[in-house]
Amino acid sequence: MKKVRLAAAAIVLAGVGIAAFLVLHRGQSDQVLGEWAAIGGRRWLLPNLDDAEIVLIDRPHTKQEAPQARRGLATIQRTRSYFLSTNADRLRNAPIGPKAQGTWRIVAIGDSVTHGWGIEEPKTWVRLLEGELRAKGRNVEVINAGVPSADADLMSAWCLAEGPRFEVDEVLWARRPAGPGGVDRYATLSHDCAAKLHARLTVVLSPISTFDPHGSAVYRQEASEVRTKVGPQVDVIELTDVVRAAQAGRGEVLEHRGGKAAVVDQETGKTWLEAPWSDGDLDPSIYALFEAHPDVREALFLDEGHPDEEGAAIIAKAVADRLRP
Repeated sequence: MKKVRLAAAAIVLAGVGIAAFLVLHRGQSDQVLGEWAAIGGRRWLLPNLDDAEIVLIDRPHTKQEAPQARRGLATIQRTRSYFLSTNADRLRNAPIGPKAQGTWRIVAIGDSVTHGWGIEEPKTWVRLLEGELRAKGRNVEVINAGVPSADADLMSAWCLAEGPRFEVDEVLWARRPAGPGGVDRYATLSHDCAAKLHARLTVVLSPISTFDPHGSAVYRQEASEVRTKVGPQVDVIELTDVVRAAQAGRGEVLEHRGGKAAVVDQETGKTWLEAPWSDGDLDPSIYALFEAHPDVREALFLDEGHPDEEGAAIIAKAVADRLRP
């Protein structure tokens, strides 16, 4: 497929602890999203993409940094790229045919974390989940219906319009609640999706980076609220503590020390700097530290919202250990 270059854009993800969907520099990334009549004209992945290239910031960043870079007001050296292919169904997935008898078919519906932002397709947690379950002897297919910038309403629109034809047995409703209606609407839409697909519902709450101060403060309370709203019959998998346990002793983390935000190297105990604490964007000195020192990196995350390849593998195993046919 001939690639069409995208005039630089920034599409902000709604959600606690989720970073912005960023495309750097005019002409540097390919067009991957477009309006889709089947879901009410909302934006979704384009069909039949063939190794479209996306360039993104490879460190924590503010929502303003990419637009500033495009206008020549900031220089960002820490970038990475990944390649995106889609099937005719506009999914980051191999072509999907009729479900074979005896197959346990799962669909993961979510945002950029489920999509695998910054990660090649075989290393996304959705694809690794399929491998984990097959290693347990399960005859399973896992469909990736994750799209960057998706909120619960977009996830619901796709589920109700497109989901029924895939004959799924289980829905992984895989994002954190945010946006209009809060947890109540999030829970209602997840149940409506599972009911429409005649499938079991499992909620997967994406992990929160330590460099997301607000998300770090609220994720446990948020998970508790989700469990209450979706009801005891729905398993809720909160991944933050799982990922943070795997981070122990590795890489940099953000610590809250009174009114200060401290960037700490867990391997050496070194404190790189202390800056004023903020529940929103971090102090500019913290972003400057990451830009100036490529060896400063939080283990298991490529920025303040998206797991890297190793983080995705930990997510896949944690989810696989909780799922039952």
